[in-house]
Amino acid sequence: MLLLAILWVAIAGSGCAQINVPRIDPTGQRIFARGDSTSVDCNLGCFNQQPAFQQPAPLSPCPAPGVTPLTPLPEPPKDLAEAEALQLSPSRVVAPVGTEVVLVAGLNRKRHLHEAGRPVNWILSRESVGYITEVGKDSNMFDLVSNRNYGVQGPDFATSSTLLCDKTVDRGTELPGDDVRVLRGQTWMSVSSAAPGVSRVTALAPTFENWPARQQTATIYWVDAQWQFPAPVVVPAGDKAVLSTTVLRQTNRQPVADWEVMYEVLDGPASAFLINGRTAEQGVPVKTKTNADGFATVELAPLSNQPGTAQVRVTIVQPNLDPESNAENLMLGSGVTTVTWSAPQLAVDMTGPQVAEFNAQAVYNINVQNGGDVAARNTIATVVLPPGLTYESSTPAAQQEGNRLVWQIGDLEARGFRQITLNTRVNQSGSIQNCVTVQAEPGLQSQDCVDTQVMVDAIYLTMEGPEAVIVGEPVEYVVTIRNTGDQPLVGLKLEDIFDQGLVFPGETSPIVNDLGTLAIGQAVTRRLSFQTQTPGRYCHRLTVTANGVQGKSSTACVSVNPPAPEPTFTLEIRTKEVHEVGQDVLFQAVLVNTGSTPLTNVRVEESVDPAFQIVGRTNPARDVANGAVWTFDQIMPNQRAVVEVMVRSDRPIGSACNTVTATTDQGVTENARVCTQIVPQSAPTAEPPPTVGQPGQGNLGGNQPVTGQLEASLSDLNEGVRAGSNIRYVLTIKNGRNVIDENVAITLRLDAGMRFLQLTGPVSPQVSQSQDLLTVAIQPLQVMRVGEQVSLTFDVQTSTPGKKTIRAEIRSQESPQGVVAEQSTTVY
Repeated sequence: MLLLAILWVAIAGSGCAQINVPRIDPTGQRIFARGDSTSVDCNLGCFNQQPAFQQPAPLSPCPAPGVTPLTPLPEPPKDLAEAEALQLSPSRVVAPVGTEVVLVAGLNRKRHLHEAGRPVNWILSRESVGYITEVGKDSNMFDLVSNRNYGVQGPDFATSSTLLCDKTVDRGTELPGDDVRVLRGQTWMSVSSAAPGVSRVTALAPTFENWPARQQTATIYWVDAQWQFPAPVVVPAGDKAVLSTTVLRQTNRQPVADWEVMYEVLDGPASAFLINGRTAEQGVPVKTKTNADGFATVELAPLSNQPGTAQVRVTIVQPNLDPESNAENLMLGSGVTTVTWSAPQLAVDMTGPQVAEFNAQAVYNINVQNGGDVAARNTIATVVLPPGLTYESSTPAAQQEGNRLVWQIGDLEARGFRQITLNTRVNQSGSIQNCVTVQAEPGLQSQDCVDTQVMVDAIYLTMEGPEAVIVGEPVEYVVTIRNTGDQPLVGLKLEDIFDQGLVFPGETSPIVNDLGTLAIGQAVTRRLSFQTQTPGRYCHRLTVTANGVQGKSSTACVSVNPPAPEPTFTLEIRTKEVHEVGQDVLFQAVLVNTGSTPLTNVRVEESVDPAFQIVGRTNPARDVANGAVWTFDQIMPNQRAVVEVMVRSDRPIGSACNTVTATTDQGVTENARVCTQIVPQSAPTAEPPPTVGQPGQGNLGGNQPVTGQLEASLSDLNEGVRAGSNIRYVLTIKNGRNVIDENVAITLRLDAGMRFLQLTGPVSPQVSQSQDLLTVAIQPLQVMRVGEQVSLTFDVQTSTPGKKTIRAEIRSQESPQGVVAEQSTTVY
C-alpha cells in the first residue's frame, strides 16, 4: 500500500506529463523495437483507461430471450450539442410491496458512451418508504488506491461503481424475463419496501464535472393490492350484463376501498353503461370506486336485441399516494373482458342433385343448425314440394299434407344441428326448384333452395334373350319400348344391325321397322327371332329413335355352341373258334371309349353259356348266376377296359356262346356275342393249356410264374433352348411282363423354373398339379396288355437358365415299388 501511495503521488505530481513507452516491432521478429520508443498522454488512472494503442469499441452481447437490455445511447451527430449527463432507468415504477426494484445508472460522456470505474452514490429521500438492499460494483486498480467505501452504507445510502464489463443481474428464478442486463460503464442498485407508499431514489455521480447533470431521481410507487378482473359474461340478447372487479390487500387479503376502476367498451354491438339506472351515451367510459368489500361493479346494457360480443377494457387506478406532488392518480393495471349477448342463430342448408334424370330418384339433404348460445324453441322444418317431385320417404319421417312436408324438430340446443334426408321421385322435365323453410321461437326463420335440372330420357328400352344356344336352335329376343317422357314419341323407328352368324329369314342386316307414335307411358313389345347355322359368338345392336329426342341403343350377344358330343364306345368279345374237351377256353371282352367325352359308371356284364364251367376271371369282379359283372368308375376318351373269363367243358359242344353287355350313365348300351366249338380231345401236345392272363391273352389264372418288368424311358426333343422357350418331352411306358398290368399311375416332378403346359398321346388322361406347380399327377392308365407300349408327349415352359431335370415316376398294380425315368436339358 505504501508503494502504491508513493506511485500515486508521483503520478499526480507530474500532472498530465507524457510518458515514453517502447514501440512495438512492426516486423514481428520481437515484441518491442530496439532503441525505439513513443510518447503517450496520460491522465489520472491512465493505467486503467489509456492504452498505448487504439482499441475498437467492444460489441454488446446478444440479450437473453424476454429481456429488454438497457443499451447505451448512440453518439449524437457532431453538429449537435452532446448531452453529458447521468442516465437513470426506469424513472417511474409501480411495484407490489415485498418485491425488489432494480435501477440502472450510467455516465454518458463525449468520448465514451459510458465510463467504467466511476463511483455512483444512491440516496433514498427521508420521506420515502423502503430501503436499499444491494448495489453493483466492480474492482479496478483505481479503487485499490482510493479510500472510497463501496456498498450499502445504510438503509437510505449506498455507493457503487460503474462496471468494467457487461453483466446480467439474475434474480434467481427460472424465468429469464425478470433478469436485468447491465452494460459496461453502467451500475445498478435494488430497493424494496414492506409497506405501501412512495420511494424516491437519487443517483449521484460525485466525480462528474457537470453538476447540473450528474444526478437523476426515480420514483417507485409501492402498492399493497391484488385484483381480479371480471370474468367473461354471457347473457341472453337484450339483457344487461353485470361486471364486477375485485381489489384486495396482497398482505392480508382484506378488501381495498375507494380505488377507482374505469370501464370502457372497445368494440362489439351497440351498448352503453348504466349510470344511476339511466343509460349513458354510447362509447362513453364509466368510472366507479371499490366499496367496502373491494368490489367495483357496473352494468352494461345493449342498445339492440342483436347477438354479438363486446370487448370491455378494465383499468384499475390507485389514488395519489404522494400528497406533495401534483401527479395524477396511479394506473395500476389494465385488462380486457368480454360480454356476449346470446340468441338462437337459426340456419338451414339444403343440398341436392343439380342434374337428375326423368323418373329417377332425387335425394335432398337438409341440415338445420343453431349457431347461437341458447336453444331455439319449437323448431319446425317445412318443404312444399314443387310440381315435378313426388314424395317417397324421408329420415326422419315427415308429416305429409298433400305436397307439404313438415318435420317437428322441437327445441334445438345451442350449437346443435339436425339432419333430414328427403327422397323424392322426378316426374317432370325442365328446371325444378325445391326449397326448405325452418322456423323457431322467437320469430326466427331461415330458408334455402336447390335448383335441379331434369334431363328427360324419353325412350326406355329393354331387350331379353338367351346367352347361349346350340347350333340350329333359334335365338329369340323380346324387345320392350316404353315412352317415359312427358311428350308423345313421334316417328318411332327400330333398327337392328346383326353379325353374319345370325340369320333373319328374308332380311339382311340392318333390319329397320317403323313403329309410328307412342303415347306418354305407353309401351310396345316386339320379338326378334334369329336362326343359327355355325358355332361362334355373335352380337346384334338394337337402336330405337324418335323425332326430337335422344335415341337409345342396346347390344346383346349369344354364344352358338356345337352340339354336345354323344358318348360312344365299341364292345367286342373274342375267343378261338375251336377248343377241345377239357381244354381251358378264354373269353376276352374289350370296351374302347371312341367318343370325346368320358364314360362314367360303366357296367360290363358277361353271360357264360350254361355248357361251360367258369374256372377263372379278371379281378375285381362280382359273380352272378352263370357270369360276372365288372364296374368302372370312369373310362376316358380313347381309353379301353379289358375283362376276361376262363371256362371249361367236359363234353363236345357244337356251338357254345358267351354274351357281354355294357351300359353307362350316359344311357348308351352295347352288346357283343361270340361262339366256339368244343370237339373231342386229340392227342396230347407239349404246349400247356392257356390260362387267364396268359401272355397275349390276360391275367394269370393258374400257377404260371410272372416274368418281365414295367419299363419307362424319358427323352427331350429340344436340347439347348433359351429361357422362356418350351421343351417337348416323350415318355414311353412298356408292359414287359407276361401278364396284364393295371392302374398304371404316372407322376412328373419338374425342376425349379419349369412350368407344365399340356399333355398329348394316344390317350388323353386328366392331370392335376400341386400348389407349387412342380408336381404333375396324370390319371392312371387302367389296363396295359402284355407287351403293350404307350407314348405320352408333354410340353414344359422354362423361365430361368441352367440345367433342368424332369423326373417321371411310374407305379402300377404289378410294380408298386415303381420305376423312374429322368431327363436333363440345358437352358441358356
